[in-house]
Order: sequence, then structure tokens, then C-alpha cells
Amino acid sequence: MRPRNHSCRRHCNTVSRRSRGASPMRINELHLQDFGMFHDYTISFDPQAQLIYGDNEQGKTTLMSFIMLMFYGDQGRNSKFNLTLRKKYLPWNGNKSAGTMTFISEGITYRIEKEFGGTQRTDRVRVLNLTEGKEVKLPDQEEVGQYFFHLDRDGFEKTGFISTVGAFDGDDKDQVTAQLVQNLAQTGDEDVSAEVVVKRLDDARFSLVSRNQKNGRLVDAQAQLTNLQDEQQATKELLAEQNQHVDDLKTLAKKRQKRDQLKEQLSKDAELRKTAQRQQLLNALVESKHKHQVLSQFPVAPSDISDFIQKAGIK
Repeated sequence: MRPRNHSCRRHCNTVSRRSRGASPMRINELHLQDFGMFHDYTISFDPQAQLIYGDNEQGKTTLMSFIMLMFYGDQGRNSKFNLTLRKKYLPWNGNKSAGTMTFISEGITYRIEKEFGGTQRTDRVRVLNLTEGKEVKLPDQEEVGQYFFHLDRDGFEKTGFISTVGAFDGDDKDQVTAQLVQNLAQTGDEDVSAEVVVKRLDDARFSLVSRNQKNGRLVDAQAQLTNLQDEQQATKELLAEQNQHVDDLKTLAKKRQKRDQLKEQLSKDAELRKTAQRQQLLNALVESKHKHQVLSQFPVAPSDISDFIQKAGIK
């Protein structure tokens, strides 16, 4: 059995590389420590596509079964041989079945380490997040595939795991498979129907704007926006009017201040004038008193002063 990097053709076993609702999931490497015919066997896969080919009974189906059991340990019984899948691929060397699988999901690298017991309950399973260096704790009784794909084994086999050509034909008797095939063909996602998506988009669109363009959340929001814009404009006009009143009050206050200053200055000027007048009167009184004192020193009676001046020839 030899791996070849190629697109898959007839009799090529494949596993889906996209988990539900997530970015592409890619298996990087399988290590079959002991599983069926394989012992300490490692195979790495190409990031794009991988063709595994070989003669019958060379291990192609064994590899596919290993991948299935790594994701889903509970396989039920093989109706033809009445054997569980885990018993069908017991190691030829008598050891316990065990191995690891490394894969990338949503940009994170994981490694599944599993040692198979007689039943799923006795399996020893570890899931490691290699990117972040921590162990992933699986919920009780939940398969690895359920955790990553959100699908049970039956759903995984019908949507993401094609073991033989014709196993995925979408028989109308299987409504689940038929619907999943249709969804995958139309949208690339088993959970998404194109018809349902279109209906949901239409419902979402008409919830925003009705067919008559008169109702809907967008119409209501537009009306609210218009009302808010009107209120905003009214508020701006009121604010402008209030600002004008404030400016007028400031101007009036300045005028009043100037008037008060002038009034105060006039009051001071009037007081100064009164003081000057009082000083003039006081000076006049002092001068008059001085003259009276001088005149009182002459030996001439005041009534004879005029005659004295004339006789003295004083002009």
C-alpha cells in the first residue's frame, strides 16, 4: 500500500476535512502502534488531498477503520461477522490496539491518544491541544467525534466519512441522508439548506423593511432618526437663541459697569469742586483776617483812613 498526493478516484477511501460550522479540519498524521496488520506504522498526509492505493488486503480499509475508531469508539457489531469493529482489527501480534492521530481544527493542532479496551467504556483516551500545550477534557460519555464535529457516529458516516463508492448515494428512503446530500451539494455544509437560507434571508430582510416599504424595524428606526434629527435641530436653535441672550446680557452688564464708573467719576469731580470752593472761601477769609490785622496796627482810626490816604498823597 502506497500513499500518493492526488485527488481521490474510485476505490479511494476518504474522510471529510471540514467539521460542522468550523474552518477546514485536516488530518496531519496517523500512528498505528498496534492495529490489525500494522505495528509501529506512521503515515503523514498532504495538506491538500491524499490518495492511498494498493492491492486488496493491503490495509486501506484498516486505515479508514482506525480513523473511525479514533473519533468514534462505539461501532456496534458487524452484521456479517457479528464482530465489533475493534475486535475485527485486533493486532496480529496480540498486543492491545493503540495509536495516535494528529489533526488541525480551527487553526489549532490536536493529538488523540487512544488505547482500545474490550469496549468503549474501557478505552483510555487523551486529547491534547498541542498548540496551547494543554489537555482537552471531554464531557462524560461524549465521543471525540461528537466533541469536534457535533455529530453522532451515524451522522458522521453519512456526511463526512465515505468508505466506499455508493455508500453516500442519498437514497430517498433515507430522508436524513438525502437532505444532508442536498445541503452539502448546495452550500458545502450538511446543516445548511439553500432553500432555508434564502427563506431566512427574506424573512430577515422583510423584518427590516416590509414589502410595501411602510413597516419594519429599519423603517421605524428611520422615523426615530428623523424625529431625533428634528429635536436636535430645535435644540440647536434654542441654544443659539440662549447664546444670543447671554451675549446681550454681557453687553448690558458692560454698559452698566461703564455707567457706574462715569457716575462714580462725576461724584468724585463734584466733591473735588466743592472742596476747591471751600478752600477758596477759606483762603479769602484768611486774607481778609490778615488785612484786618495789618490795618489794626495803624494809629489812624478806621473812619479816618480815607482822609489820611488823601493827605499822604497815596494813590
